Amino acid sequence: MKRIILATLASALISGTSVAQFFPSCDIDTALARRLPVQAALTRDISNNIPAAASIQKYTPVPGNQGQTGTCTAWSSTYCAMTMAWAMKNGITNRGKITQNAYLPCYTYVNILTQSTTNCAAGTDIARACDWLKNTGAVKLSNYPQNPACINTSDVPSSWKSLAAQHRLPGYTKLFFDYNNLQSKVTSTKRAIANGHPVLMAINCANSLCNSQGVRSDGLWQPIGNENPRIQYGGHALVVVAYDDSKFGGAFLIQNSWGENWGYKGYFWITYYHYACWVYYAFEMNLERAAGMTVDKDCNHLNFGISKNERDYPADVTPRPDNNRPDNNRPDNNKPNNGYTQVDNDFLKYIADQYGLDYSDYIRNKDKYNKPNNNRPDNNRPDNNPKPPKPDNYRPNPPNDYNDGGNDNNYGGNDGNGGNDWGSIDWNNFDWADNDNDDYSDYSDNNYDNLYGGDDDDDWDDDWDDDWGDFDYTYSSNSSKAYDANLSYDQNTKAERSLAESGDNNNAFDEEFCKENKLHVETPDGKFLEVSKLSGNIKLLLNDGTPMEGHVDGNVISIDKTYKSGTRFRIYVGNNQPAYVYVFGTDLTNEIYHLFPQNSRISPFLDYKNARVAFPDEDHWIEMDATAGTDYLYVLYSLVPLNIMEIEAQMAKIKGNYENKIFDVMGPKTFSLKECQTQGNSTFQFNAMTVNKTTMALILKFSHAN
Repeated sequence: MKRIILATLASALISGTSVAQFFPSCDIDTALARRLPVQAALTRDISNNIPAAASIQKYTPVPGNQGQTGTCTAWSSTYCAMTMAWAMKNGITNRGKITQNAYLPCYTYVNILTQSTTNCAAGTDIARACDWLKNTGAVKLSNYPQNPACINTSDVPSSWKSLAAQHRLPGYTKLFFDYNNLQSKVTSTKRAIANGHPVLMAINCANSLCNSQGVRSDGLWQPIGNENPRIQYGGHALVVVAYDDSKFGGAFLIQNSWGENWGYKGYFWITYYHYACWVYYAFEMNLERAAGMTVDKDCNHLNFGISKNERDYPADVTPRPDNNRPDNNRPDNNKPNNGYTQVDNDFLKYIADQYGLDYSDYIRNKDKYNKPNNNRPDNNRPDNNPKPPKPDNYRPNPPNDYNDGGNDNNYGGNDGNGGNDWGSIDWNNFDWADNDNDDYSDYSDNNYDNLYGGDDDDDWDDDWDDDWGDFDYTYSSNSSKAYDANLSYDQNTKAERSLAESGDNNNAFDEEFCKENKLHVETPDGKFLEVSKLSGNIKLLLNDGTPMEGHVDGNVISIDKTYKSGTRFRIYVGNNQPAYVYVFGTDLTNEIYHLFPQNSRISPFLDYKNARVAFPDEDHWIEMDATAGTDYLYVLYSLVPLNIMEIEAQMAKIKGNYENKIFDVMGPKTFSLKECQTQGNSTFQFNAMTVNKTTMALILKFSHAN
């Protein structure tokens, strides 16, 4: 396992009579990067269905200048990417306002240093920066504007940690590592930008890039002379903000941290081929988004203006609603906000069940449940003191006809106001009395806490056992095709597109339901709620292309036919909102076998609105073994990371009860198909809304004989 540290002083930039020094001082820590989970390979029909151009450059601040310091990682990750996250979260495209609210690089830098340094000259690694921003957060540049690049540890105010906690990065995912093929580097980066995610990357910084001699007047950088990516020049951290297949034969737009006078007003273009050759590894920044946030599907309206005057920039989109978050830069939504959808008491019956409340008791005693809790940042949420009744996951769920007509082909019917038409539901036939389940503890019980949030990408040293039974496959990409520098990007991807067209394309889902991750509702008594959405699908496909059909039976999907040992099939799992996805199985011997993520090198987080993975993969099949009987597959869709190893260990301890024990293990934060809209008999789809629960457990039951 190698670890290369590259932190060298670059050549001088000569512009007229002025001379400036630039530091490409990003640590290229390959040992650390290799240990981090990589994004799962999506099915070909989805991974190659990418627009010809996309841009999120309108959310960037004016390019900053790290000066004569080695802080490029902090500037790229914090000043650029983290500030973009803030702009997207608040729906702001006003570049002056974005720059005024930029985040402070030196606070990140001083906390991710792994070596002593003078005048902030040492380099740092982009993975450590992402981890810091996720777990601790960032502070605004306005807190220390006198020298945003460098600060002494002793000068960091203790109050900054609490300020940073209000501005955390939701997450990050490794897109690729230096051994990945060139095609995968290009495709994964394009897909991230097309889905609205800045890409933080570490590049081998050739001298012509450092001194800008290789950057042409039109902004394209090309190596000059005998510069070769196999030579180690020095690492540099940068942010990818756009791409265009028609630009220079296919190129990415990059924001640098050497000021507006470097390159093309602080930016440069790099061809797909040179990007793939010169970039070591990259991370996708996972973000929250405003309701009106958009990704431009072309690069015709890039904004390279450097003025910080707000009147020079266009108006913003509608900010994402927020309930009393301690961030003064975001709107206060205690006041009526057009981003909220008004709902009636019928909808609240469903919400009450999500809280584990008896609805009748909730209506009679709203003050008891809505008592403010000063220890929570959101005083609009019910307080568990006094604690509400325990939830019953087997309580009757809302019926399938959530929409006006009960049409299963339109099972996310929208009322035109941003929410489902819940007022059409007849709830009279449902028993809302408290059917308490003694197997569950209340929401304050800590017995389940170790199952939620414990298995995450930041645990670098927790190497899972890579041998997870018969279905352990190593994934790096879904193509082994070499990238040919003599061909255009379209020519290079022709074979991949052909494969995509022949793929399994049946991944229909309700666009209206899935277009946003959350529904913001205003209740009849003036309260504001943020309702999370979970939506996905699963399909079992035989090796002859025939789907394994079945039906929903309570909280289980039962496959109708019995299949013989030796039958080969593949599993497709899709998600229509960002989610952590886990898949494992068992049979009547109670042995647990893990399926997805395939090993510790694969991230369980699928952060796209329309994503799908196949396993073992699109070129292999699972073969039923000789143990005849009933098999069960468990698919978990979660809003938070799960400690999947502990969940599987607890599942293995419980004998029998295969259809319900996942709920016994995971407790009240997990719900079943009974609480979802479902449809399909070959591609099984579900839509769900949740306030207090975080994980949906989908169970498939099928049998095979010798």
